[in-house]
Amino acid sequence: RYEESEYNPFFFLWIFSAVVSSCYTYIWDIKMDWGLFDSNAGENKFLREEIVYSSPGYYYFAIIEDFILRFGWTVSVSLADLDLIHSDLVVSILAPLEVIRRFVWNFFRLENEHLNNCGKFRAVRDISVAPIDSSDQDIIIRMMDEPNGVVNRKRRDKKKG
Repeated sequence: RYEESEYNPFFFLWIFSAVVSSCYTYIWDIKMDWGLFDSNAGENKFLREEIVYSSPGYYYFAIIEDFILRFGWTVSVSLADLDLIHSDLVVSILAPLEVIRRFVWNFFRLENEHLNNCGKFRAVRDISVAPIDSSDQDIIIRMMDEPNGVVNRKRRDKKKG
């Protein structure tokens, strides 16, 4: 048993684990969920080729905000464990900030999903879309099971014309 947390080797192991976890989740947010740091970004440095919001500043702000709030928990919980700051104060400040972080995350996650789905007409079984004619249902199910069963109609029309 250790008298103080700063002498406990498991405390440092916990801090190291929290930092590694925060790094991994931050990179996952930015790269996978938001689709940023694309190598084909063109003029949108560190972003992606196509952005929806009017100013790239929104994206840069969200990148910095996500970083600060991802690591805010690690730093503040560590300080609370060392009794340098009261844990109720940490929760009172960081809980609303975490809600805001997730709110901002949602906007960029939905934007990325929209850009990836737009024009590709991905079909999934989770969304029920009843066909106009019931005889078409078997054809639609077969199309969803085939890797290239559902294609972008615009591209197909260009090839015909």
